[in-house]
Amino acid sequence: LLDAVNDRFAPLRVLVEHPVTLARDNGQVLRGWIDLLLETEEGWIVIDHKSSPRPRSEWTSEAREYSGQLAAYASAIRGAGLECAGCWVHFPVSGGLVEVVLPGDSG
Repeated sequence: LLDAVNDRFAPLRVLVEHPVTLARDNGQVLRGWIDLLLETEEGWIVIDHKSSPRPRSEWTSEAREYSGQLAAYASAIRGAGLECAGCWVHFPVSGGLVEVVLPGDSG
């Protein structure tokens, strides 16, 4: 994964299990941890690990299933005044890395 991350994103900084907090308009506060957060020249990249043995042909559809979680992470990053440059799901069991384009993103 490290080689793929360095080749694809050229991160300036790599944060592992980074804590995030998101305050919603209704007063609800969500807390979580981003598995891998990369600072790049374009902004911050979220990578979430999912242990799934699904084949490559199903990676994209499975990655989309986590769009709500990734959107919350992206909102927390933006809420901190930072640019979220993309969200990805990493499948370590089957060896995949898939971008998830969130609604409203041009990705």
